[in-house]
Amino acid sequence: MSSGGHCFAGRSVSRGFVIDVSPMAAVSVSGGVATVGANTRLGRVSASLEEHGLALSAGTCPLVGMAGLTLGGGLGILGRKHGLTPDHLIGVQIVLADRQARHPFRASQHTIDRL
Repeated sequence: MSSGGHCFAGRSVSRGFVIDVSPMAAVSVSGGVATVGANTRLGRVSASLEEHGLALSAGTCPLVGMAGLTLGGGLGILGRKHGLTPDHLIGVQIVLADRQARHPFRASQHTIDRL
């Protein structure tokens, strides 16, 4: 998958099959929860969260795509105190090749309340 194309280890490029998620770059914040497209860049997410008095434990490069950041561990300067980016993931929607949307992961309300 190619979201931001940013990877210090060079894992953002492949000789194999690549899914380009560049059109998926929206972010919205409501009730303390951000809904973020796979290609939304960290800088845009951070700016949107800041408008609501929120922050995300994430890296420092504003150009990295959120899908890669989250799947890659989401290491950042707030990590020791607040955990990694995927520690704050409360749900995922994926779209399969047949264009059907699936929600394979949704955190329990108890987990969401603890975050």
